[in-house]
Amino acid sequence: MKQKTREVEDCPVVGGIEGVMPKTATTCPKCGHNEAYWYLRQTRKSDEPETTFLTCCSCSHKWRKY
Repeated sequence: MKQKTREVEDCPVVGGIEGVMPKTATTCPKCGHNEAYWYLRQTRKSDEPETTFLTCCSCSHKWRKY
């Protein structure tokens, strides 16, 4: 059986996460800036709390809170 394949073009993200992600007042452990973008994901069992993923608005350092 022959499979059809097609090429996929790279689609650059214009503008990054600014203006799309919510912000919170938290301190970056790397640069000390007091604002970060955040989102939630369920990374463990469903009876465990969600994990908060954060990205510093200033230096783009990424970290998480459990």
